[in-house]
Amino acid sequence: MADLRKKATKAYVSIIDRLRKVAVGNHLGQMAAKGLRTVEEANGRPEIAKHIIGISKMADACIVSYPFPENYPAEFRRKKAFEDRLVYNLQNVRVSPYSAMVWTPAGTLLEESTGTVRKILTWANTGYELLLPSKILNEPAPIICLSTSYFYHFFWDYLPNLVILARRYPNLKVLTEPLDKQPDYAKSAFEMVLGSSWKSRMVEVESVVQLPNVIMPQIEVYSGFIHPALLAAMRSFFIPMAAKVSQGHEKIYVSRSRSPRRPIENEVALEVVLKARGFHIVYLESMTLLEQFAAFTHAKLVVAPHGAGLVYLGLTEAPPTLLEIYPAGYFNDCFARLALQQGGRYDYAYCTPTDRKDTAGMVVIAYVLDKLERLEKSELV
Repeated sequence: MADLRKKATKAYVSIIDRLRKVAVGNHLGQMAAKGLRTVEEANGRPEIAKHIIGISKMADACIVSYPFPENYPAEFRRKKAFEDRLVYNLQNVRVSPYSAMVWTPAGTLLEESTGTVRKILTWANTGYELLLPSKILNEPAPIICLSTSYFYHFFWDYLPNLVILARRYPNLKVLTEPLDKQPDYAKSAFEMVLGSSWKSRMVEVESVVQLPNVIMPQIEVYSGFIHPALLAAMRSFFIPMAAKVSQGHEKIYVSRSRSPRRPIENEVALEVVLKARGFHIVYLESMTLLEQFAAFTHAKLVVAPHGAGLVYLGLTEAPPTLLEIYPAGYFNDCFARLALQQGGRYDYAYCTPTDRKDTAGMVVIAYVLDKLERLEKSELV
């Protein structure tokens, strides 16, 4: 009976796979099997080699350690091995202006353009783009594409590539959706990196295009881990720019009280207490992108709920100290690692759950203050 059940289940899955391929095509229906994990590895295959103009290195391989205290739980990851970070110059490939995915006209997805198939099939949900109609665009200049859909990923997965490669390729252009559909933070970043004539370097398209000269940097498979060379490039480019904006504050609290997403229920009370302790309350949503950079550049001690606003922690002049407040039942160590990667210090607290599902919960203010005092006295490693 067990044997029969096994055979029947296998046959059922096989039928579903065949139906999926009929419905959405072979490459989308079998993306994990048909996608190309690395262009470098397939360099010798004629069907891939004909699309390769050149392969160069953007950053060297290295190992980074994140020295969390021994008593921290295992989910705080302590080490990451980065391979050489490569950039591919490709010809006659298709590019999506939405996700920056790249694939061949034959339908082979180049996974390095987006990081990982898991991302495509789960939270990013971009696999459908392989089925969109495409047109040939004969733009001779080298073109890069950056996904701007999620702020954290735009800032640390894609923007460092533009910062580095805009210097390597002086006539580099950026493939994008029509600019009126782009978020303000993306347009501001493009202007900061490319200068006042940035709009002339935008190639605006409505859908997928096939291009003769594409610059495709590898995107990190494990998003949230930042290669030291990319971090250094962002710091050297943006910190001098941000430092000119204002003197800033050494102690800041990054508030979510004006955000509709995941506010802490008693955040206003927390802000009052922190303000009395000399903290400047920062409301990022009311600032320009450069002002947001500047708010962090001079900061030495940062208290903040977990959120995308902490991307700027990588732009502090001094090694940052971060006290991060997690929503109840949620964890992500990306900002903890970002603090330690710069030689800073870190601690965290959790909100306690409440009956409300639209908030991060409530924070125990006395507990946060205790953590803060220990950080200020440098009692934590």
